Amino acid sequence: MPEVTIDLRENKMNRASLIRCVNLMMTLILCFQMTKIYADDKPKELKGKALKPFIELMQNNLQAWSFHKDDKVFDDAAADYTRRPDALFWDTSLPLQGFRGWAEYQHVIKTWLAHGIEQADIAVVDTDQFMGWRYKDVVWNLMHCEVALVLANGDRPQPRCRGTSIWEWEGDRWRLAHETFSTPVALEQPVFQGQRPADPRIEPHQELMALAQEIARAWGAGPVSELPQRLEQYYLKDKNLTIYTPWQPMSVYPGWDAFAAGVQENLAPKAQRISLQLNDDLEAHRRGRLAWSHATLHIETQLSDGRINAGDARQTLIWYLTDQGWRIMHEHFSFPQG
Repeated sequence: MPEVTIDLRENKMNRASLIRCVNLMMTLILCFQMTKIYADDKPKELKGKALKPFIELMQNNLQAWSFHKDDKVFDDAAADYTRRPDALFWDTSLPLQGFRGWAEYQHVIKTWLAHGIEQADIAVVDTDQFMGWRYKDVVWNLMHCEVALVLANGDRPQPRCRGTSIWEWEGDRWRLAHETFSTPVALEQPVFQGQRPADPRIEPHQELMALAQEIARAWGAGPVSELPQRLEQYYLKDKNLTIYTPWQPMSVYPGWDAFAAGVQENLAPKAQRISLQLNDDLEAHRRGRLAWSHATLHIETQLSDGRINAGDARQTLIWYLTDQGWRIMHEHFSFPQG
């Protein structure tokens, strides 16, 4: 019988190589899985076929809000809204505090009727500028809308507005968890003044309120021309950032560079300083690394000629939790129409 010689050193080396190979494969698999998890934990912009359903949702929603003074009921849009009582909805009109839950929001048309609006046909316009993002079971979209009004005095204005709508998947469909609509104003234009009444249902979110107060102080800490430098640390610096200011233009600022340029073009030539005072009513809704908040503020604008233009406004913020802390990825800042 031939003699069989086993080289134990070679056998051990082969086993060690195999173990290293297995460990490397496991590391690669883990890295792939972690990369996928991390990617799934970041907001994604919706485009094309992924965006189309939300354009249709908003078109149908605004059509459901269209009304005539002789309509028997004003609840056609009911199915689109969450039934959570803590949800807040801001129409372009008063009151400053908006409407708490669908139970209040369904009566907004009575407010319109009281202001002499007898008919309204509301539609999404500029669909090429309709934008949307998704984070897990939350979607938010930005849009322009047009309202064809018939007033009691016979006038037929067609004001335009812009909207931020936040949808959340509930049960078997997408439902609106928050929305805010606004019409931008000229910097020197008189705006609404009035305090938000006390509401025992408000539960302030302390962490984000402290951060939002810090941001508000930064607004008034120097001249308008240096505003971007004071604010930039609080905002997300990627293509997902979008900002609506209370002032013209109507369109959103897409990204930090666009906002910084807009400050120099639209605000700095007309205003020396803009001071904000955040009220203690900031509430937030957190979903993983995403949160949205809403609060009211008092604004004082010192115009270039020295005049002071004061008013009370609303602010919706969408936040994303980065490794460096919470950063704003969408802002909708506006004055309600008196």
